Amino acid sequence: MYSFINQSKYLQWYYNTSHEGYPTHFHHGNFFEFIVPLEGWFEVEVEGKIYHLEERDILVIPPGKLHSLKPTKHQGGRIIFMVNMDFMCLYENYSDMVSFHAPTLWMKESKDPAYIKIFQLIIQIRNEYYHQEPFRDTYIYSMILQIFVILSRSRVYEPQYEAKLLKNGKKETFLKVQEYMKLHLEKPQSLEEVAGQFGYSKYHFSRLFRENVDMTFNEYQSALRLEQAERFLSMDQWLTVQEIGSRCGYKSYQAFVKAFKGRYGCTPREFRKNRKKH
Repeated sequence: MYSFINQSKYLQWYYNTSHEGYPTHFHHGNFFEFIVPLEGWFEVEVEGKIYHLEERDILVIPPGKLHSLKPTKHQGGRIIFMVNMDFMCLYENYSDMVSFHAPTLWMKESKDPAYIKIFQLIIQIRNEYYHQEPFRDTYIYSMILQIFVILSRSRVYEPQYEAKLLKNGKKETFLKVQEYMKLHLEKPQSLEEVAGQFGYSKYHFSRLFRENVDMTFNEYQSALRLEQAERFLSMDQWLTVQEIGSRCGYKSYQAFVKAFKGRYGCTPREFRKNRKKH
């Protein structure tokens, strides 16, 4: 069974004591999932790879990653919580911590200072839920923010991801390209302009972009714009829908509405109205 502890707009928290698994799924938006076994081992499959988690291991699954929880033959206890990083969208270094193609993070129990601090913060978050102290949610979000700062500064990545970067130097270059594009959403540049910034011809850059980012330049730029628009619609009630479209690089309101409805199945106004209800 899942023992439900708390749920809010930005955080869903469970303590799982079941031997049953959970089918393949993924999380929309900017929901990151944390899985921490406290009693017994546990297996999770992410994008076809099996992670055998021992007690006190920490697995962080980014949004959009297909994953499933494997059934076990024994009882156990695991912290499973999902955090929506939209609440960080107004921070200057938001894009540094929440990469569009963030890897799965697997931290095995160790004496590493980053692991120790993150595990302690997770336990503190759990304990905080059992007390209705003033500013409880604010305190919890501050600890979540600390976790992502530690992950960002310590550069804790799974070895396979680092190996790919070492084998292919262009991968690192295109991570910089992605960050450059995030910083220029309000006045997006063309493929040719971005290629020139990084010393590539238009056609060579287009081919390398698809190889390293797994989508075309236009597909990635569109995804960035729409995710930024979603964050603004969810968080900033002061901006009009037209202003949000402009800030996300759309030249006209009509183009913004068409692109947004094509991805989310509703207009930006409808999306904002539905979010207010929740």
